[in-house]
Amino acid sequence: MNSKLWPVLMMRRFALVALWCAVVLLVPSILAQLPAKDAPDPILGKWRWIAHRVVVFQTDGKISAAKGPQGTWEYVPDKAVERKYKLTWGGGAWVDTVTLSTDSKKLRGRNLNGKEISGERIE
Repeated sequence: MNSKLWPVLMMRRFALVALWCAVVLLVPSILAQLPAKDAPDPILGKWRWIAHRVVVFQTDGKISAAKGPQGTWEYVPDKAVERKYKLTWGGGAWVDTVTLSTDSKKLRGRNLNGKEISGERIE
């Protein structure tokens, strides 16, 4: 074997081993963050929202509220551990981006104006 090619071959081998290790270590942790296909989305349920208003996140992607605008929710895939959601109110008049806490008991985020918003799970 040519002595000039040996370092190049070793670098390629090292790069392949490093890539394989990254895949083996990262893929399971990413897959573990995804909810099971049959598991309900953790945002579902009743929440105490802005101004002590109670809202309900429903399985059909709608947000119902006794008072105030109705809305829709959608999960926004992200590489972070926490789950992110886009909430659209009043047919698109207001849009909030929130993050669900890892214990699924709090929502925190910002509206389009940059104002902080939050909610706490009731049930």
